[in-house]
Amino acid sequence: MTIEEKIALVKRNTEEFISQIDKIGFNEDLGLVKFVLVSCLVDSVAAYGYQKQNNNEQYKNFIKKYLGQVNALYRNDQVANVLYHGIRCSLIHSFTISKNILLTEASDEKVHLSTNSNSHLIVDLVTFFNDLKKAIKLFFTDLNSGKGGLQKHFKKGFSKNPPFEIYKNVDLLDPNQPATGTTEIKTISYRKVNFRRSNYS
Repeated sequence: MTIEEKIALVKRNTEEFISQIDKIGFNEDLGLVKFVLVSCLVDSVAAYGYQKQNNNEQYKNFIKKYLGQVNALYRNDQVANVLYHGIRCSLIHSFTISKNILLTEASDEKVHLSTNSNSHLIVDLVTFFNDLKKAIKLFFTDLNSGKGGLQKHFKKGFSKNPPFEIYKNVDLLDPNQPATGTTEIKTISYRKVNFRRSNYS
């Protein structure tokens, strides 16, 4: 695959990820679940832009550089740290959030990344997700142009973590010919099942 084809594949998968998060909507019962997925979305894109860094650094650098172009408040080290440790890590590892953070779905850009009277940092999911979608577009613009050696990092990230392939059929060993035979079985919906990692050269 050419570098352009690899970028197009990752971009297509990222857009599919965004589309699936969008389908959740803004159900108050699923707010934390959506925050988890949005945090994973940051991880998945940042991994292609920052090599030789741990996940902590990748995540926070993506926040500061690309989300920081959407809203300058993201460039603040403390904000990036809260988004990574206070929300992302807390939600993914223990399904909770750190102290002094208030999560909302107020759809109000004015409250996002502000503090309330108790000094809680307010993080609004609607605004954060919308900002992230803009930041991802900026990232892929830089990636396509090869700005700042980004494609070099991308190639390493692609080799280390190739994107999954969504497929509609499951190849299973034929029980009558377990050594070599295969049979193809139709699945219900590829959106519900069957995500496979593929190796790309």
